[in-house]
Amino acid sequence: MKDPIRRGSVMWVPDAAVQMPPDAHRQMHAKRPVLVLSGDASNDDASWPIILAAPITSSDYSTEFDVKVGANQGGLSKKGWIRIPLIQPIAKTDVLERAGQLDAAIVAEVIARWLRYTGSI
Repeated sequence: MKDPIRRGSVMWVPDAAVQMPPDAHRQMHAKRPVLVLSGDASNDDASWPIILAAPITSSDYSTEFDVKVGANQGGLSKKGWIRIPLIQPIAKTDVLERAGQLDAAIVAEVIARWLRYTGSI
């Protein structure tokens, strides 16, 4: 049985399933962590085929909207950046496994920066 997909979970997906422009600066990996932002009701709905997620990168390239995550947080072995401008749908069938869960405070910061990025606040 696959791990349940929960808001705030760090999940591994094939790197090719994630869009991360500009591609010229991107180093492809076999898999990439993403932070799940969609709610648990849609995550649990077997008839709903996607989750909403933010890719996580270990690259030093970040924007004012991105949120830093430290090593050993959410099951990650090294520090990285949650890429707010790159939030996107990911097919549930592309979810490989769960790495871990981020603290609620980090998830709240991600959502706040996402709202600021979209001009909602």
